[in-house]
Amino acid sequence: MRTGTIIGFIFLILIIIALALGVFVLYTEVVDLRSQVENNPDTPAPEEIEDDNIVNLDLRLQRGNLRIEMGDKFSIRDSRNRPFNADVRNQTFYLDVQRWRHHSNIILTLPHSTDFENVKINIGGGILDLSALSADRMELSVGGGSITATDITARILRLECGAGKIDFDGNVTESLDIDHSVGQTIVTLDGQESDFNYDIDYAVGSVHIGDREYSGISGSDNIDNKADKNITIDSAVGSLEIHFKDE
Repeated sequence: MRTGTIIGFIFLILIIIALALGVFVLYTEVVDLRSQVENNPDTPAPEEIEDDNIVNLDLRLQRGNLRIEMGDKFSIRDSRNRPFNADVRNQTFYLDVQRWRHHSNIILTLPHSTDFENVKINIGGGILDLSALSADRMELSVGGGSITATDITARILRLECGAGKIDFDGNVTESLDIDHSVGQTIVTLDGQESDFNYDIDYAVGSVHIGDREYSGISGSDNIDNKADKNITIDSAVGSLEIHFKDE
């Protein structure tokens, strides 16, 4: 059997596994929503958090919804009144929602004009919606769920997409690292394509960068635009697109 055929067969198996995972996540979400006809109609009050020393965020959500928005105070609440684990240690705010049997709907409010040092957000089969977040270093990771991020600013940004979807819009001032597996990643950046240098590796699937397109079975490219910023791409099966606002 030819090497190309073997590689294609392996990635076909990966696609089938990813689709099965997506169907499972969707099924569990529907079953859970049907079981929760909001028995508790009372909306809980936000829990205020002392934010004087918080410079980092470490957030993990395996299931449910997480919305991050700007406001007057640092606070958190679950509109469905589900319990969650949150605390502050070593100048880092931690949120950990690992339950698969309960569909949380968490709203995290951050003070306006807050610039964080490190932000790490891991979404399993859940849904993340965030906007107007700024950090020196940021890592957004999704398994079978989805991430929608708008008006984001980071010096160093890392995006990891498994079988889910990432839709990112914002400004990267130094480097962007994309690890893309089976799902869909759409990135819209401030500036132009020529503002970045590129190191690209791809397998099966498609990679679009501005007017450039890469597809087929495995390949790589290195583009030196003599720019101050860099983009590194490792793409396996799915669809990856990078667009630029000034083009």
